Amino acid sequence: MTTLILLFIVGIILLAAEVIVPGAVLGTLGALAMLAGCVIAFWQHGPMGGGVAVAVALFLVGLMLAIEFLILPRTRWGRRFFLHKSIDSRSQPPVADAAAITRRTGETLTTLAPTGYVLVEGRRYEATSRSGLIEKGTPVAVIGTETFQLVVEKITGDNPPPAASSTRPPVTPGLPADNDLNKPVDLLTAPVYLPPVPPAPPSSKH
Repeated sequence: MTTLILLFIVGIILLAAEVIVPGAVLGTLGALAMLAGCVIAFWQHGPMGGGVAVAVALFLVGLMLAIEFLILPRTRWGRRFFLHKSIDSRSQPPVADAAAITRRTGETLTTLAPTGYVLVEGRRYEATSRSGLIEKGTPVAVIGTETFQLVVEKITGDNPPPAASSTRPPVTPGLPADNDLNKPVDLLTAPVYLPPVPPAPPSSKH
């Protein structure tokens, strides 16, 4: 009987502490203590005593939940423990076309140390620096991309922006640039040479 009463007292104290310090840890321990008390009540006092213990435990747990989630949030003291305002924020989406934005130039909107924000072609991007600390308003060039960031470096006299890649085919040495061999070929409109089909051999009649 002493153990049963002690477990219920511990459970009540933990449930009361859960109301004061929300977090579900103390409340769970209190419920487990009462559950152990109910088991002992069934073992020592039979179904009648166990039923009374279960009813008391359910009443106390329900009272704790009502106080914590229905009554406490409406009190001035309880509002300190509950978040009533939503956080409105969003992460930057992945860079849509990494190949198109690489080699573009822009300027830093914030200091990159080494991460911050840059402005490239009128759009704001999160970026990381590959050339150390970059001050705000410094010209930068995009040298690559990561999942949610641009990789940039500072543009200086010793480090000019990378040149855009050329799509023109290489020139054949020894031929003028306007020669047909140095012009790009459109596979959809280029003439296709088909070898002549040999005539079928004459059939012999018997």
